[in-house]
Amino acid sequence: MFKSLVIISLIFKSIIGFGCYSCVSDSKYLGAPLRRILGSQRDTFYWPIDGKSQVCHNDIPHFSRNHIITSDISGQLCSGRDSCITLSPNLDLNFTIRGCVRQILRYELGEEKILQKDGCYLIRSKPLFPGETAISYVGCICSKAYCNHEAQQSIVDERMINDTKLIYELLPILPRSIGDGTSNSGQYSGLSGEHPYGNTRKLIVKIEKQKHERRQMNNIEKIGKLLKNDKDNILNKNDKWSNGNIPLIFNKFKCFILFCAYLSYFFFFNNYH
Repeated sequence: MFKSLVIISLIFKSIIGFGCYSCVSDSKYLGAPLRRILGSQRDTFYWPIDGKSQVCHNDIPHFSRNHIITSDISGQLCSGRDSCITLSPNLDLNFTIRGCVRQILRYELGEEKILQKDGCYLIRSKPLFPGETAISYVGCICSKAYCNHEAQQSIVDERMINDTKLIYELLPILPRSIGDGTSNSGQYSGLSGEHPYGNTRKLIVKIEKQKHERRQMNNIEKIGKLLKNDKDNILNKNDKWSNGNIPLIFNKFKCFILFCAYLSYFFFFNNYH
């Protein structure tokens, strides 16, 4: 009896399936160089062949029955992994891709261990051609049906990153659950006019404590070396001044003594002769 129930539940799940919102922003509003970079990348995402939308970057009205009330947004049944993603370039533009993780992320990237859990991540893409600008992406992954409804994330500050990692975990400055099945955009609507994305949650790169302490130690060592170099430079200058000026002073004193001796001899010779 139990085995029959398990089989029935699996069949029922396969019929209903796990769904995610699916769309991609219209690229015709992007500049030609950026459109080429996004279209030619081979290490981050698969470009969806359908679901082109002018409002993909906006928050999607979300309901408990997962109704889609706009013709611009469609649903996508996932295969291989029941997780959704919202992906956008870490640039000041409205461009978003939504869908199932397996269908959106490139296979090797999707298999990365760090991306197996829910959360938001900064994903750094490698340039396809030498000298070409590399683009980073902000991707938010969640594991509830149609949980990828949030508006496009704001730009993440990358200035604190100086190593070669390709994926960084992101943390919200303002705590808020990711993919909780409810739309909370109105809760923080007071800031919605400050940026074009409609999502007021600010994300920052997570820095490990040990790494942060190591950087502090490196900075202290650099400062110590700079101070030592300055001290050595001052000592060298003093040595050069001493080595160059003491003989000169001695020679001048020697000349003065000789001059006085000659003057005394001349005065003595004239007085007695």
